[in-house]
Amino acid sequence: MWGKLIATFAMLTGVLVLALPISVIGSNFTDAYAASLKARAYHELLEAPSGGGGGAPPPNDVFAHAAQRVDAHAAELQRLLDATSHAFTRGKEPAARALGVQFDVQCAAVQQALGGLSRLLSNKQVLEVLLREEGARQGAEKARAKLGRERALV
Repeated sequence: MWGKLIATFAMLTGVLVLALPISVIGSNFTDAYAASLKARAYHELLEAPSGGGGGAPPPNDVFAHAAQRVDAHAAELQRLLDATSHAFTRGKEPAARALGVQFDVQCAAVQQALGGLSRLLSNKQVLEVLLREEGARQGAEKARAKLGRERALV
């Protein structure tokens, strides 16, 4: 009987000792891989030649910078939303819990929208379509000038 109990304890402990670090490592790997894919997309976006000629610099940098800013602000917004969600979950009233659930649903929608926006801005095929539009280069030049002014203020 004692041998079975010790063996059961050893099996469960072994599973926990392996499962917990593997899940953390897997999660970190997934995050690092996603960041690597985004960095590669930004690099390709900045290095990709875009048509139109005329000696003007391609507006790819504007889109890449916008996507990077969306990612940076998304991470900042995620921390803010997590803190706010934590404040909602501390409520004991049913109405407060219901508001907390609604808040979490809205947070998920915002996070999904920001992720989609970032992927859209760093997609080369989307960029090609946008750059074919009339006035796209002038709009990119205006955005580049605005980014330059913002960088000068910082």
